[in-house]
Amino acid sequence: MTVAAVICEFNPFHNGHKYILDKARSLTNADYLIAVMSGNYVQRGEPAVMDKFTRTRMALLCGADLVLELPSCFSTASASEFASAGVSLCFASGIVDHLVFGAEEADLKSLSEIAHFLSDAEAGCEDERTAEFNRLIASFLSSGSSYPAARSAALGELGFDGSLISSPNNILACEYLKAIRMHEKIKGTKAHLRPVAVSRIGDSFNSELPLDAHFTSATAIRRILKEERDSAKSLAPYVPSEIYDIYKAFTEPFGKELVFEDSMSELLNYRLIELFEGGYDFSLISDVSEALAARMKRTALKPMVFSDRIQALKTKDLTYSRISRALLHTALGMTKEDFYELKSSGYIKYIRILGFRRCASELLSEMKKSSSVPLITKVAASRELMKDQIKYDNIYYSLLARKGLSVKNEFEREIVIL
Repeated sequence: MTVAAVICEFNPFHNGHKYILDKARSLTNADYLIAVMSGNYVQRGEPAVMDKFTRTRMALLCGADLVLELPSCFSTASASEFASAGVSLCFASGIVDHLVFGAEEADLKSLSEIAHFLSDAEAGCEDERTAEFNRLIASFLSSGSSYPAARSAALGELGFDGSLISSPNNILACEYLKAIRMHEKIKGTKAHLRPVAVSRIGDSFNSELPLDAHFTSATAIRRILKEERDSAKSLAPYVPSEIYDIYKAFTEPFGKELVFEDSMSELLNYRLIELFEGGYDFSLISDVSEALAARMKRTALKPMVFSDRIQALKTKDLTYSRISRALLHTALGMTKEDFYELKSSGYIKYIRILGFRRCASELLSEMKKSSSVPLITKVAASRELMKDQIKYDNIYYSLLARKGLSVKNEFEREIVIL
């Protein structure tokens, strides 16, 4: 059988996501389609607006056959580590033939050229070109550029189309290609994971307002969910009809709870006070540099909402998302030691199944035989292996209880089966 995978967040699911799932199946002639999806926290450095099981149901209703969880340690990491973990999970499953991803333009040849150069440069390949690349990056960083901007500018100086990796979708596309190549090098054999790029349609990735008639950004959808009273009606043109009732259930009066970055404010304020009073070294937190640690310490005792604290810590050399990830990791208690322990062991210690369609039983049977790591369907049976992930998820569910809802913890939640 032929299996295609999409590494995704679906935060939340919209027409553009259904489009890429449909294209993934048609371009690869896949018998089965897997979504490797971020759980309750996402790469931007914030909690997902809807919980992972709701988003799993959306994905299954709109074309996915199986949904696997990308662990929170990597779903909230940099683009490079997010991609590396997702690709590692695909390889660990033992069944994925194609990795399908979105890009601003599906110029796989140019993206691959950049990815191959970057993977060699980052692996310490010493030649005149990579030496010049590293010198240029250092120069742009010293002038105040963020690392993504410095990298793009340095590539442009070397004759590449550096603008190709100036947008979030293309940055991730390049990181997927790098991760596949590095995996091949480490294993010493030609891997079977074949990349397929799909051009983005509709509004841009960061568009805050829906402009296209049918395809807008997840950013715009989250804004509407947060700001508009009758948001389900406003979103009707932009979400698949198969899941419209799920949106209605979340947005009707006394409906289910939506979670945004500022939902983390009280927990973050408490954690900062606790760490400050305990004399903790903030630079031990994942994604926190020494310079950022010093700024965090200076403002630790000042109560702020999550988004305001990002702005208070913002400098021109650090992106909004980088600071957001650092603060999220602070709130969750996620350290550099935690991160490097998982990374050094190959990123993926297990594969958590979030949901599947009954017609995918053949796919599940094959994965049980082929996977190089344990497959988890019951959290309680894997309590020790998943202890950190379980903690992060139960923190997320505690955010839902603010509305007085009856909320299940991670042990009480069941796989979505359609």
